[in-house]
Amino acid sequence: KIPNELVRKGRFDQTFEIPLPNAIERRDILSVLLQRYKQSPLPAEEIEEVAGKTSGKSGAELEHFIREAMLIAFSQHQPNLTAESLRQACE
Repeated sequence: KIPNELVRKGRFDQTFEIPLPNAIERRDILSVLLQRYKQSPLPAEEIEEVAGKTSGKSGAELEHFIREAMLIAFSQHQPNLTAESLRQACE
């Protein structure tokens, strides 16, 4: 829904759509984000559960969930996020 004056010839040479990640891709994104933020790895079944609950979410939204889960865990005096804090963040 971009105004016509912004998409005139020369502004954008091409527009395309990038699909949202599927469950396997979301699982992989969550795993990478846990490593990036130096969090203890969660059991595979916990990551699978969260990946299933986040259908229709982008990688950026998944990153937001990880960061929110870290804040929840920190507020509960946990050194790392937990599966429960990640579930809470995704709700």
